[in-house]
Amino acid sequence: SNTLWFGSYSHGLFRYDKNSDSFTNFSHQPNDPTSIGLNDVRVILEDSKNNLWVGTNGGGLSLLPAGSTKFVNYNPQNSSIASDCIRALAEDKHGNLIIGTYASGLKYFIKDQNKFVDYFTRAESEKFLTNHFIYSLYLDENENLYIGTEGDGLVIYNIRSHQFKRY
Repeated sequence: SNTLWFGSYSHGLFRYDKNSDSFTNFSHQPNDPTSIGLNDVRVILEDSKNNLWVGTNGGGLSLLPAGSTKFVNYNPQNSSIASDCIRALAEDKHGNLIIGTYASGLKYFIKDQNKFVDYFTRAESEKFLTNHFIYSLYLDENENLYIGTEGDGLVIYNIRSHQFKRY
């Protein structure tokens, strides 16, 4: 691709077009619900359908559909996401999102239902993910989900076997 995406802590999202050597800025506009959720960008993920998902600090999760310049925003006021501080994103083999939040743990976005749910049950979470501050996620080809946390260190969870290891 000839496009690079950059997030900033105060000026929103930037798209760099290598062909034209130019930047386009997407910034939060308080009176425009189709602008990015907030200018403090913490994580960017381009999914398997070329949609761009942007996690912000305080503005929730923003979706920029492929080919669009208008965002769809998800936050606790308009959805079941439960947190407006998004720190990490990963896409699973079904095309759904695993979302790491600041203080609300892991969430799961079921795209075809447009619904956010907790990734783990309360019992599972209490067992191996006691800290709800998630900073990084990586899902490998063996369905191991690597979860970087603030207080539980690195947790590796195998989606198929439901086994976990903490480091």
